[in-house]
Amino acid sequence: MLTRGHLIGQIVDDLVRIAAQAQQRAQLHLFDLHVHVEDFAKEVLNRVALHFK
Repeated sequence: MLTRGHLIGQIVDDLVRIAAQAQQRAQLHLFDLHVHVEDFAKEVLNRVALHFK
């Protein structure tokens, strides 16, 4: 059974990997991942905001 702590840990690990990839790509002036991360973050924040209204 997956616990809440395990799921949160997986999410954090995945976000850390994405951040590392974005940093590496930025050094090569490849910013496509940044655009996708911005869109994803916008969607998450919008959904959280709707949840707490």
